[in-house]
Amino acid sequence: MTEKVMNLPSPSIYEVIEHNLDPNLKLPREFSLRAHRRSPGEKLVYADGFMEGNLTGPDPGEETSQELLEILEKLRDKQFGEALKALNAFFDEDKELMNPLVGMVHEFIGQQDQAVVGDLIYFAKHLLVETDRIELVKFALTLLEYYPSEYDMEVGRQILDLAQCNEFTLFALRNMVQWDDSQEMIFELIQHVYGWGRIFAMEVLDPEPAEVQHWMLEQGWDNDVNPEYTALMIATDVKLDEVLRQAEKISEAAFRGASVLVEGLLQDEPIPGISEWPDPLGLLNHYLEQALERKLSWKEYQTIWHVVQFGEQHKDQPGMTGLVTKGGKLLTTFACAEVVIKAMEQGEGFELARALELPYHPAAEKLVREDPLGNVELLSYALTTDQLHNQELTGLYEKALPLEALAAGRVQPGGDELELELAYMQLAMVVGQLYGFPGVGEDLVHAALHCGNALCQEVAQQVEEQWHDLGWSHQLCN
Repeated sequence: MTEKVMNLPSPSIYEVIEHNLDPNLKLPREFSLRAHRRSPGEKLVYADGFMEGNLTGPDPGEETSQELLEILEKLRDKQFGEALKALNAFFDEDKELMNPLVGMVHEFIGQQDQAVVGDLIYFAKHLLVETDRIELVKFALTLLEYYPSEYDMEVGRQILDLAQCNEFTLFALRNMVQWDDSQEMIFELIQHVYGWGRIFAMEVLDPEPAEVQHWMLEQGWDNDVNPEYTALMIATDVKLDEVLRQAEKISEAAFRGASVLVEGLLQDEPIPGISEWPDPLGLLNHYLEQALERKLSWKEYQTIWHVVQFGEQHKDQPGMTGLVTKGGKLLTTFACAEVVIKAMEQGEGFELARALELPYHPAAEKLVREDPLGNVELLSYALTTDQLHNQELTGLYEKALPLEALAAGRVQPGGDELELELAYMQLAMVVGQLYGFPGVGEDLVHAALHCGNALCQEVAQQVEEQWHDLGWSHQLCN
């Protein structure tokens, strides 16, 4: 590694990433830099890459900052110590984000002669591996866009290591796209990042090679953020309509990928999906034809259900009635019922079971009794019209949750603030399951209303209002 010259706190961010590489020099899928750096008492930890994925957007910004300009001028004048001190203050605790300022840095560098650019690169090479500040790593990567890093084995490797961390993938890609073997390296990278990094890399990956299209269809949709983000892009690049239109059956892996893409398209959010597809009816019909005489998973049956819903929502359009009929036949088979019932035994498929009018109460009740807080999302499926039964189930949560501690806003002996926040979140989740069941779990709703936690109070107020809309006459606010 480059010899340290900046006398910065250890470990640096690069050292943390380097330490977490497996024997194959890959970061584990579950690695999160922000979670690793989480400070005691910190309540909210953003996913790596969230800032550019959700806040600033991935495109280089064009904002300006007089303070950052003065720092760049210090670097130009070789006042490295002063510049470093100022950078640490400027980017302190994510107070400022790098991506909105990338355009400004590019403009400044473009105005400098080669000697100054060389000095900036010297500074960036050290900052890249020595700083313990996230945004300073991004600043270093931005400066290194002006350095032929592919010809420097050490710096090139450091960029590739950082690229595997979703927090830095976007900034590393801006370097990598300039390399002679950029597409080969990006394709290798994208197979080992699963969060925002995979979404960013998908934007610059060349989809034309057959090997890439094969991977995109079978695996490229698998990201830890939201498959809907890339569903339309991948479906377009792999020509999903042509894949499904084939007379012969496609492979199981290809069909599984197609199912995920169709599911993502049908969601039509958070970005447009099926509404942007040129021939939705044709695509969905070909998907259902590929599903015939195939052993399907519960998730694939769920996608077929969503296809049927889409057809029902657009039944005034030609051909949609036939789509609904075709999908309905697949959903009313013994095979479908058997798969969904088995899925419920594992805690899955309850929404589909309810839609298909399969018996779901017993399976939900069994799982709720076994682990009330672990299966809280199944409570609404376990509740029935039997008030004594419902009271018994909600009583499980009254015992499992520290309601007195939540009401007082204090942690239990030996606990901490994070434990308290988790308990508040669990209470809010339980109360949220009580929509449509007036009077059920009244003590839980009352506790949520009066516990002092904003989330709990908001959910409880919504539930109480809905109960009143359904004719419930009691008041919990007193």
